[in-house]
Amino acid sequence: MKTQFSKTLTLLFVSLFVFQTSCATKDELSNGNTNNYNAEVANKWYAKMLEITPQTSGFSANVVARAMAYTGVALYESVVVGMPEYQSLSGKLNGFEHSNYTDPNFDYYLPAAANAAMAYMVKNMYANMSAQNLASIDALESEINASFTGQADLATLTRSKNFGKKIAEDVFEWSKTDGADQAYLHLSDPNFVPISGPGRWRLTTPTATPLHPYWGNNRPFIAENITGSQPSAPKTYSTASNSAFYIQANEVYNTTQTLTNEQKTIAYYWADEMGSITAPGHSISILMGILEGENANLATAAEAYCKLGIGLNDAYISCWKCKYQHSLLRPVSYIKEVINPAWTPLINTPASPEYTSEQAIQAGVMGNILSNLFGENYTFSDFTHQNRTDIDGSARNFISFDDATHESAFAGLYGGTHFRDAIIIGITQGKIIGGNINAMPFKK
Repeated sequence: MKTQFSKTLTLLFVSLFVFQTSCATKDELSNGNTNNYNAEVANKWYAKMLEITPQTSGFSANVVARAMAYTGVALYESVVVGMPEYQSLSGKLNGFEHSNYTDPNFDYYLPAAANAAMAYMVKNMYANMSAQNLASIDALESEINASFTGQADLATLTRSKNFGKKIAEDVFEWSKTDGADQAYLHLSDPNFVPISGPGRWRLTTPTATPLHPYWGNNRPFIAENITGSQPSAPKTYSTASNSAFYIQANEVYNTTQTLTNEQKTIAYYWADEMGSITAPGHSISILMGILEGENANLATAAEAYCKLGIGLNDAYISCWKCKYQHSLLRPVSYIKEVINPAWTPLINTPASPEYTSEQAIQAGVMGNILSNLFGENYTFSDFTHQNRTDIDGSARNFISFDDATHESAFAGLYGGTHFRDAIIIGITQGKIIGGNINAMPFKK
């Protein structure tokens, strides 16, 4: 009897253990579980966005930052139900509200929700993509869905997809009211007239048009990112050789006349001109590389992509508000008129005013947010351009995100596209915005 009792007791404990394990596994599907999934779904979708960006007309850096941001919000909102310490951003971002589409009586497989949300966002944010790229979007969504077979029952997968799509629909409808809906179709405004006068910006190529002249009026994700980051006016314009303005212009001229091979490499590496993945795409690429290297989970990826995207979007609004308010001429205009009419910058000058540097402000955002997420002294390598043959795309190695920020920002000085002030103050602008993102109430 004693032996039989022991066997029965043992069997009871085993059954109880199996029941508890089964319940835990089921519970993990819907609640508190985003940490238990890898970041592959998120990384694959951002890689796809970087792939189709250079192939899609009208995707300037501004438009790319916006697309990355709204997609990041949709990703985060589709999986935050499985992040117990975190909360939805509904009601916390400028004008953003959405309903709670989950039912506590049912399970949700969060990678499927994320896949549906990101597929919907990419299709709609890149609505003018080619038919071939659209087919590749559908193929990626199906490929990822197929990988979920056996991970959850069909009803759970279907419910999760529907949930993710509903979240994305809300995010996309919200995006349409920010002032930049379908901005890829209208990069300029034929009725815009730049401020005229000494020291004012003018187009540097005859066929160019002012790039996004009203972008600074767009709705930001966080109002303080714009109102709290605007710098003081730039140096007073002067052509006198002893003036502060001339001195900073002469620095650009002298620097570009004596560039080292390393400085040329840096200038080309960070140029990321229109028709490429662009500067914000480069920052997203850096984050993606880190997440892959860290074998990060889905929760970490959702938070990181969301934060960086929001910061990049607001960086371009803040920068463009400053640019067109001060309408300062670019180095190429000043140097040709005052110092040497035969001078040509290493990098093409964008069709927007000088102050502040768009490259610097987005780099400041990237450095501040990623430092907060991964550490001030995080060492990493950037492989973004490793497959390019038109430049030296060898991996760049950094001892910190701040190190990468400064190299990226000062590429504008080496390339001849920005004065030092636009770079230094742009970095500061970006760090202010990054600090605001870091302070957001993501956690409960």
